[in-house]
Amino acid sequence: MASSDKPTAVHFTLIFFVMATLILAVMTYLNYRDLTDVRVQKDALQNEVSAANTGIANRIAEIDAMKAALGYNFPDVGATGQPGTVLGQLTTDLATVGRDLQEPTVAATGVAMRAKISQLEAELASTQQSLEEVQSQLLAVQSRYQGQVDEIQKSQQGSESNLQTFIADRDEIVSQKDAELTQLRGDYQSALTQKGAIEDQMVSMRKGFEEKLAQLTKDITQLQQELDDVNRVSFEVPDGEIRRVDNNTRTVWINLGDADSLRTQTTFSVYDHDHHGVARGPEDIKGRVEVVRILGPHLSQARILEEDLLRPMSEEDVVYSPVWSAGLTESFAFVGEIDFDGDGQSDRNQLHDILEQSGATISVEINDEGYRIPEDAVITKDTKFLILGHTPDPADFAAEDPNRERINRILAETAQMKERALRQGVRILSLNEFLAFMGYRPTQRLFLPGSNMPYTLQGGSEDAIGNPGARYSTGRTSELFRRDYDAKGEIVKPGTRNYGN
Repeated sequence: MASSDKPTAVHFTLIFFVMATLILAVMTYLNYRDLTDVRVQKDALQNEVSAANTGIANRIAEIDAMKAALGYNFPDVGATGQPGTVLGQLTTDLATVGRDLQEPTVAATGVAMRAKISQLEAELASTQQSLEEVQSQLLAVQSRYQGQVDEIQKSQQGSESNLQTFIADRDEIVSQKDAELTQLRGDYQSALTQKGAIEDQMVSMRKGFEEKLAQLTKDITQLQQELDDVNRVSFEVPDGEIRRVDNNTRTVWINLGDADSLRTQTTFSVYDHDHHGVARGPEDIKGRVEVVRILGPHLSQARILEEDLLRPMSEEDVVYSPVWSAGLTESFAFVGEIDFDGDGQSDRNQLHDILEQSGATISVEINDEGYRIPEDAVITKDTKFLILGHTPDPADFAAEDPNRERINRILAETAQMKERALRQGVRILSLNEFLAFMGYRPTQRLFLPGSNMPYTLQGGSEDAIGNPGARYSTGRTSELFRRDYDAKGEIVKPGTRNYGN
């Protein structure tokens, strides 16, 4: 077979093998050289790590030595203020031991403490020197007074003999006094026994006296009531008298005026001029009048509120009101419910207004709830009357009804005030008697068909106590139609004015 000059696959394979071998040889050489360099670096690094480990071990040993020196066996050095570490405990100890001498470092704190110790040592040395001086002075004083002590001891030995004699005398005196004291104790016990017997006797006598006093008080009250019922004695005096009567206009003139401190709307009860005593009883009253105009120092005009047709008012009839006195302020006491017209509603405020209008006062009253006003007030000899209002029977109310407790309080206060009034000589009146004596006529708040009691109109002019007959014009009139009267009740000519006396 003839040979060919063209390269074949064998040639290419051989060439590729040769090239790959060369490349592998080069790379192997290069990797070997790099490995040698790495090994050299590794040896160098191992040497450095070994040196560092040796340094760390030395530092750890030094730290352990420092911990042992400081006395802190904590595993961590820590930071300042961190509890459970060397630095944390060190900071705490510096604050505790150093106190106001604490510095940021241990060395500075130690220097400060050393300086303080030196200062204290110097003060101690000075104090010791002063103490030695004081001791020297004390020894000198002791030596000086030792002679005096020796003399006192000698004198004491002589005094002891005298003391023994004194003690013997004292014991004898004490023995005598003990005997006397024993005798006195016996006398005292006997006196106590006698005192107890006397006290028992006094208690028995007091109980008997109190029972007798209660019975006598009851008898006196009953007799006084019977005497009032029989004799109807009254120590009240009239307040004034009627000067003139005009039956056409139902007007009267009385001898009281601004000089007597009289006020308009004051009401009076009217009695005959030959009366047997004002304020004896309501049946003696012949009428009632109300002051409507003050004309002079001792003259005023009043209208007739009520009149007994069989006993018409006339000149020289006297007028009286318990709530008004010339130049005086009368004082009263009230207890019980205040109901003028029997409508079941309290008229206490109206009573206060009437008394205030007349210039009178209330010294003590028991309000509708049964409480005393003022709380500590009592009836005195200056109290004019004790007025008894209505007191319901507590038996009319159920046991659980709050009104029952209220009424019981009123009853208790009524008993106390009546007893007090009896002791002070204060006259006791019923509310109706009191209203009758002062000339007041109750009115109803509402009109009740078939009722004879006056009632208050809703419109028009009316007086202070609601009389339906009061109708007065508020306009001015001519002098020809207006009449003025002097103190004698005579008509004064128009254009002139004469109060009189």
